[in-house]
Amino acid sequence: MPPTFPLSLVVSPEAKNATLWTRGADVPRDTVVAGELVFSHGGPQPEQPGRVRIVAVPGPQASLTGVAWQLAGYVNSIAGTYDWLDPVTIARAILQYNRPLLGVATRPDLRQVMNGWQVGTLLTLPVELALTAAGAVEHVVVDLARLRWLAEQEDDLSQGALVDDPVHALGRPDPAAIAQAAKVRLAAAGYDPAAHGAELRAALLVNPFAVVFEAVETFRQLREHDTAAPPPAVAWRAPFTLALLDGVGRETAGLLASTTSGNAVLRAAWHVLAGLDPAGLPEPDRARRTAAQNALASALGLVAKAGGGWFGPAERRPSVAPAEPPLTPVQRVIETTQDPTGSGDANPRGSHEMVHGRSVTVGKVGEYAGWRGPAYGGEVDPVTFATGQGDAVFGQAPTPVLRQALRIVLAIGPNEGRLDACRAQDSAFLSTGFQQWSAHTDTEMSVLLLRLQRRAPEHYDLLFGMYGLGVRRWTWSGAAPADDAASAADNPFDVPAGNPAASPFGTNFPTFVRFTRVVPDGEPVAMPPSGAAPGAERLAFFGGREVRKANGQLIRREFSGEWTARVRMAGLASTDYQAEQIRTGVFRLQRMVRDFKAPAAEWPAAFRAPYPALKDLLTSEWSAAIAIDFHIQRPGAVWTAVRAALVRTLATNPNPYVGAGPALDRTFLAQFHQNLLPERVAVTPAGDARKTMAGRNPLLVNVHDKGADATVGSFTGWPA
Repeated sequence: MPPTFPLSLVVSPEAKNATLWTRGADVPRDTVVAGELVFSHGGPQPEQPGRVRIVAVPGPQASLTGVAWQLAGYVNSIAGTYDWLDPVTIARAILQYNRPLLGVATRPDLRQVMNGWQVGTLLTLPVELALTAAGAVEHVVVDLARLRWLAEQEDDLSQGALVDDPVHALGRPDPAAIAQAAKVRLAAAGYDPAAHGAELRAALLVNPFAVVFEAVETFRQLREHDTAAPPPAVAWRAPFTLALLDGVGRETAGLLASTTSGNAVLRAAWHVLAGLDPAGLPEPDRARRTAAQNALASALGLVAKAGGGWFGPAERRPSVAPAEPPLTPVQRVIETTQDPTGSGDANPRGSHEMVHGRSVTVGKVGEYAGWRGPAYGGEVDPVTFATGQGDAVFGQAPTPVLRQALRIVLAIGPNEGRLDACRAQDSAFLSTGFQQWSAHTDTEMSVLLLRLQRRAPEHYDLLFGMYGLGVRRWTWSGAAPADDAASAADNPFDVPAGNPAASPFGTNFPTFVRFTRVVPDGEPVAMPPSGAAPGAERLAFFGGREVRKANGQLIRREFSGEWTARVRMAGLASTDYQAEQIRTGVFRLQRMVRDFKAPAAEWPAAFRAPYPALKDLLTSEWSAAIAIDFHIQRPGAVWTAVRAALVRTLATNPNPYVGAGPALDRTFLAQFHQNLLPERVAVTPAGDARKTMAGRNPLLVNVHDKGADATVGSFTGWPA
């Protein structure tokens, strides 16, 4: 038996922070045999019959020595007492085998660096898997002499530092820059979509995590080009996608599909291929499409149809569950401002999760009213974003009403959170964005996500769909609609396309949208919202669970951090998600008018029919800000707070009208607006919720102090 070496004392868990890809198979070390390697060097190579390489996918702080430490068990299982290889020697062999892949270069100070050694790099290893004729892993092939020779090619002065160098963290995606780069590329004279696809393929095979946002945005802009009116002379998606997949065989596709980012790009390619009419393709391209679809179906684990073909990944849950680069337990909870995971967050303290190869801070875990989980206020300022977008942020020609509504929505924006805010710490299950759209109901987060899906389906699939989450318009009654284009009776306050006069805030704002989950053996399953008790199915889907005593008594409900990280990444990485938050945030004023249910019997006796509308009562910028803030927190309780404030005002000012009416007295309204602030606290149930609401009031005073006008008649942003 080869001797053991005490490197566990010097090779940290972070240095060993890499996943070894072995085709999804558990390969025991007693299956290792000595033999020659088929692949002469590392990096992307044409597939070879009966052989694939083990691949390491590094997470933050991984080093080649740490990867070698994991590989040493396979390598030395066939070594004798005197010919075993220590991890440093194996690391040197890995470095020499992969020099071009790792981008080894010499700096001016003669220090060598590995520019290609990044989180998520598909590090091909000089150890191979031999496959049976049926494609199963038969054994591991190790060539000790080859490994020793590779290690000897390394310069001792240069490699000593390189093999212990940690991977470079991937930078936070800049969605505006990515979109602009894609736009410039597609607008260039003589643009060649096939050449572009081949170029992206080369980068994808090196590190899918590094190029995933660029790839998905390119798919999005190609769709917009091909579906523009009038139609372009030449469509670009087909040649781009076919070139992207040329030469990507089943094994290579399987490797890509095992990673979240590679899987996302292959899903995007599948959607394009599935939408192509073979009759409209030249014969050679039909064969390329068939070969590509076969490879993708196998790699993604798509469900076969009885009559031939496959269900798409949004129709049936694929069998392949892709993975992120790993995080160690220490990396998952950062206690200081020094962040070894490279998240790039100004305040990295708290829990971390990986999303598309990037470490994402989701904040400290806390507990609120029996709900435990992470929460993070975010960093992307909605005011800065909206200002930078100019009039484009409206998504339509701006009107005075729209501008006034946006002004007050942005005025309270910082009180709620940033565009990348995330929270899983209360009965809302999961909240996202600067208005805390929540996942427990059918009127909040699901509406926002359907807006994103309609506007940028590629972004939706990358950020939400690939995790099995679907969205579908639903009905007022809670029953499934007859079809996805639910009728006006089903969605009575929906603003349909082609009817812009229905709301000054835009078109296609669904009223009810239900989350669905993709399953392998049937149509996507609708997940009911929370009722009197939390919706168990939706709770579990978003990473929640109940913690109970042995006698069944509930202690608390708690959430893991995966979904908070995903919604935060959406707020960081998608300009469309950011823009839809602004538009849906402004549309909240239409929702407030819709939700303002004031039964005649509940009006104080001093009022008479026709009773005032919300826009007649909340006529100052500050009063609108108070009400919007309250609607975000408790959308069904606005009338309760308004009524309490009216009663309080009537105690000292018993006549709300000017003369016989129906105009309301300005002095009464000014006093009512002041009373609304304390009364919204009073009508909130006692406990943590009331403490939170009371704590928000100083924030709204600050909104007033920063310019929200308290003058009666200063707000004209309500819909007619």
